[in-house]
Amino acid sequence: MPKENSEAEPRQVIGTYTQAWSSRVINTLLAEAENGDLALPKGFRVKGINMVEKEDGTFIVGFVLKKEIA
Repeated sequence: MPKENSEAEPRQVIGTYTQAWSSRVINTLLAEAENGDLALPKGFRVKGINMVEKEDGTFIVGFVLKKEIA
């Protein structure tokens, strides 16, 4: 078996696992964002979640909040 094929299979397995894990994390974050409106101080609400992929393959996840004008 050529070396590139033997290395590609583990990467594919890791990629599949990472996608499944990422989906669970994103779904959990979205559910928490929806629930977050109940726990936030008066006048604030969750607008969404922002995910940014960096050049090195890592992600930055942030919650977008809105302060409502009284």
